[in-house]
Order: sequence, then structure tokens, then C-alpha cells
Amino acid sequence: MTLHPATQRAQLQFLFREVPVVTTVQLHRLGLLRAAGSLTLPERTRDCVTRVTQQRSVTRLSFVALKASTLQRPAQVLQHLAGVAEARLQLGELAPGERFSLIATRGRPSGNQPDAELLLGGPSGYQDQALEFDAGYPKLRVDEKLRAFAEQGYTGILWATSVHGRVETLFQRMRDLRAAGELPGVERCQVTFVDFWTAHRDPYGHRPRCHKPFVRSSY
Repeated sequence: MTLHPATQRAQLQFLFREVPVVTTVQLHRLGLLRAAGSLTLPERTRDCVTRVTQQRSVTRLSFVALKASTLQRPAQVLQHLAGVAEARLQLGELAPGERFSLIATRGRPSGNQPDAELLLGGPSGYQDQALEFDAGYPKLRVDEKLRAFAEQGYTGILWATSVHGRVETLFQRMRDLRAAGELPGVERCQVTFVDFWTAHRDPYGHRPRCHKPFVRSSY
């Protein structure tokens, strides 16, 4: 069912209140590409390495934002923001009182802070969770980030990666660090595969020959 153009525009405006950049592929999946065109939103096409561990993963992507100045950022930054946006989209609609907040929009580099944080409801009340996107961090960088999130008091970690084969590896690393007492206070961990570039098929659909998990969670 095609949404009314006014509804599409409202959904698009809500999306950009939470994330600064998305790809045209993401907008197409959401059924919002035409709305973006009707609003004449700025667009820029860049060549991106969507998986750092796979140099042949160079993909030409078109990014869309509310402000043209946002699209002047390096291709690596734009695709990172699109990865964070895809992780947010996978969360679906948040419950009343829950919130999603980008760290990068607060005027400082993320450093060892997460890309975004979530305030999510649960049986024990609201819990702050860290959200990070990773296109192929080295192992030491992953460990550094995870330990920093624990030190900052996050009780949950949601780690999104564009490298499908890393889901299990990253999840096991989280489990090992927790078992070793190196993530004090962290009660929940989840690693999920995100795709913001595949246009010709459902990247999360069932693939008979693929036995790699899309999501691993301790929830």
C-alpha cells in the first residue's frame, strides 16, 4: 500500500530528526525516495568501501540529507552515519518515553564514546545502551571501545557491523570480555548485521547457502 505523499513527507522529516544522513537505497526500502525528491533534498554520490575488511566492496552510493553542508563530509563519514541510521531503523518504533540520540551531533568527535545512545525500557526500568557502527574495526579498537562503554556506565551494548561474517566473532568477543570481568555493569550485548547499500534484493532475507547469523544477542 502506497502512503499518501503528505504522510511520506512527515515520515521523512521524522527520520531526519533522528539521523542526519541516509542513502537513496534506504529511502527506497522505506518507500520514501519519491518524497525526498519532491522536497528537493540535497543529494551527493560517492564511492565507498562498505566493508573495510573487503577491499572489493567499493560501492557507489548516493547520500541524502536535509542540509547540503552535511554532504560535504568525507565519504567514510557519510557511510558511517548511514550505517548508524540503518542500525536505528532496525530498532523499529520506540516505546513512549524511550529515546535515540546521536553523540556525533553534539559538536564533538565520538572518540571512545559510542556513535549513539539509547534509553530503552525493560523489566528493571530504563537502561542506557550504547550503539556503535563498525565497518571493520581492528580487534584492539573493538576492545578499546567496549571497555570504554562499560566505564561510561552503559548497561547494554548494541554493535552494528556491515561485515556479515563478523557478527559471530564480535559477539563471542563481547562474551569473553564479560566473562573476564572487563565489561563491569554491562548486562546485555547484541551484534547485528546492517546493510545500507544493497538495492536489488532484501539483504536480510533468507539465503539457503548462508549459515552466518544476522543477529547475535544475550537478551
